[in-house]
Amino acid sequence: MDNETKNVSQILVDALRVKGFSVEKLSQMTGVSEQPLVALLEEQYKKLPPAPYVHGYLIKMAEVLGLDGKKLWNDFLKNDEVIRRSGSRDQLPTNR
Repeated sequence: MDNETKNVSQILVDALRVKGFSVEKLSQMTGVSEQPLVALLEEQYKKLPPAPYVHGYLIKMAEVLGLDGKKLWNDFLKNDEVIRRSGSRDQLPTNR
């Protein structure tokens, strides 16, 4: 199966396997905590933070795994129902 027919999770899992990285090692190398990494790898998209964070996570993961971060992000965006956006009740911190 080539990258055109794989979803983002499958691409990431395959890249981890090729590099021989664990989720813990990827977390250390990217500075991203394990929880969102596991959520991405296991397609538990409801556990992910809002889209801007996921975008940053995917870019960092792509750099470490030798993947195209823009393509990963665009592939993630194709599945629109998984993307968490800010809600009407979200507010900026009061110190801003």
